[in-house]
Amino acid sequence: MKQALLTILLLTGFWGQAQESRGVTFQADLLSRHYWRGFAFGTSPCIEPQVTFYSGKFSFDLWAANTIDESYTEIDLIPTFTTGNFTFSLYDYYNPVPGQVNRFFDFSKEGNRHSVELTAKYSGKGKFPLSWMVGTFLLGDRHPANRDPMFSTYLQGGYPFQWCGAHLEVSAGLSPWESYYSARFALVHAGISVADRIRVGERLFIPLKMAFNTNPSRSQAYAIFSIGIVKE
Repeated sequence: MKQALLTILLLTGFWGQAQESRGVTFQADLLSRHYWRGFAFGTSPCIEPQVTFYSGKFSFDLWAANTIDESYTEIDLIPTFTTGNFTFSLYDYYNPVPGQVNRFFDFSKEGNRHSVELTAKYSGKGKFPLSWMVGTFLLGDRHPANRDPMFSTYLQGGYPFQWCGAHLEVSAGLSPWESYYSARFALVHAGISVADRIRVGERLFIPLKMAFNTNPSRSQAYAIFSIGIVKE
């Protein structure tokens, strides 16, 4: 129950303080595979809908992932605060386990499917716009053997640039210690992506993205294509 209460309190506080412009954006993407930090989840293409409520420096995302064959499902609640080039987010990940009984509001030791992560991101500007992010799990991330908290941490750096009108980014991510991502310090992600979008209306456009991602620590590679629809 702690995760849900914390998310609700943060959202309520954020919305009450913000006095600037408010709005809602909608997005839905179809991906060839669901990829996250060096891992591909599920065994079929994935549909990922998202709605974002924003007000000034604060926003709240409801995001989900559902594979077509129901081999993977995820629901995320994400309150976010942005100031300058920095973005701070609190992720409540809900990951049902296929073939088992899953209850969203079950926070018992045996039935809990939630985990909470705090992330900080920096988006560089100017001629050399390096970006970086760091995320650490605070709740729901336990060692499979002794069930102690692992505080799994992920660090990623990226360099975005433009070429022939398209947006490209080279990125790499690592796990600094034993964690959910690896048994030791390891480079778990390295990839390059190219993205563009087709505007079909004043507030409507179609995003396109192709990414080649690898997990060097596991010697795995994934080519991921996505297409979507966004209403701003």
